[in-house]
Amino acid sequence: MIDLLHAARTAVFPPAGKLRFINFYGWHVCNLAGKCKFCIVPFHKVTDPLSGREIIMARKERREAFRRLRLLSVPNAIMSILGGETTLRPELLLEIVEDAFGYGFLVNVVTNGYALTPGLIVRLAKAGLHHLAISVDCNGGPRQELEKALELHQVTRKNGGIPVINVLVSSDTNISDLKKFCQKVIDAKCFVSLLAMSPNIGGMFSSADPATVPTNNQLCEIVKWLAWKKMTTGLITSSFGYLWTLYRAGSFENGNMKLWHCADHFRGIEGSGRGFITLDSDGTICPCQEYRSSLNILTIPEEHLSLHFIDEELSRITRQCEHCFFNCYIMEEAMHGVKTLIELPTAARFIQIKRAAHR
Repeated sequence: MIDLLHAARTAVFPPAGKLRFINFYGWHVCNLAGKCKFCIVPFHKVTDPLSGREIIMARKERREAFRRLRLLSVPNAIMSILGGETTLRPELLLEIVEDAFGYGFLVNVVTNGYALTPGLIVRLAKAGLHHLAISVDCNGGPRQELEKALELHQVTRKNGGIPVINVLVSSDTNISDLKKFCQKVIDAKCFVSLLAMSPNIGGMFSSADPATVPTNNQLCEIVKWLAWKKMTTGLITSSFGYLWTLYRAGSFENGNMKLWHCADHFRGIEGSGRGFITLDSDGTICPCQEYRSSLNILTIPEEHLSLHFIDEELSRITRQCEHCFFNCYIMEEAMHGVKTLIELPTAARFIQIKRAAHR
């Protein structure tokens, strides 16, 4: 509970020049490669140019990378572990969670759930898991195992993890069906995290066609409904900052889209700017999953290790971005100040789960 209170305090009063959110891509292999219309993960591998093998840090290197990121982060910064598919290598995933927790991060894991088992959830919880997000499709995609996901999340909750269902809204989503889907998740006392289809912006991750981006009418309808559910149940993890961004965005009849653009600099003394970074499987630090940089956290001389030092390289990349809808970055950057107090119903639910598991 103390960790959650610290996290809430740093969200309201974010320290200058510190990271609050880290996405770590442990590897890029996925069992649904090529089946999801929004993702080109199989082509986003960090490979050795000679052997063609994917480069994954050894545990000693990964621990050193985490230690260095810890120096750049606020207390209780969030580390979200992604792939590829995280559960395809359960022993490696457990190592990563254990190491991230050991360095003081609040650890989130994102999975499509196909290789997830109750036993693995228990082991993840013992390793230090804070938040488990299972991605499920509500309108005909390859990830359609909602009943299985909700059953698995009974184990997540029992072991003190925050049980989250990620769900995507796109231009072909029936909003009435999406509401029914979300209500089923809420009725199971799990959390809903809404994701909006983000167009291909010329990067290395998203492959979605701009025509798949949800319309402003779709977003307005689902956002109003989710905002009410968030206030009345606390079971929506999407922040009001993210929901508000979606409410004002989406595609329009003239074909133009209003999307999000991250700040081109890290948060400074004035309190605005990015507070997040992406760590790739080989130790490369990037502004987000879409774009690689030439900086590796393991090769930066420690006396130069600061957000100020790496800002020039990453800012150059960010300024070239064509805008997106990736919620992890929008939520982190858009949520700060007194308006964060509106997140209290969700925070109260988190604390309730942690207390129940502790008892």
